[in-house]
Amino acid sequence: MASIKRLKKGINNICSELFSECLFCRFYIPGVKPGKADEIIVELLKMQTDFIKRANCPDGKHNKKLVKSHYSKLRSDFLQKTEQIIKELESISKENV
Repeated sequence: MASIKRLKKGINNICSELFSECLFCRFYIPGVKPGKADEIIVELLKMQTDFIKRANCPDGKHNKKLVKSHYSKLRSDFLQKTEQIIKELESISKENV
């Protein structure tokens, strides 16, 4: 299992990339409604905070199976949430094309 430090760095890196994409859409794509981009930014920041907290507190620290399942669930949830935000970014950028 990868270290918690590397996991949190990965979460932060992906969230910062999505944040940059969202800012790019907001400021450089004409016709994008700033309110929608701002909503995605707020959702992204909440997501980042939530997943960092979850990475710090595994279930059942002394039971390897529980810890492994906790981090497996965290990764799958993070992947789903990331895909959802990417779809939202695509939808606000395609509305104006």
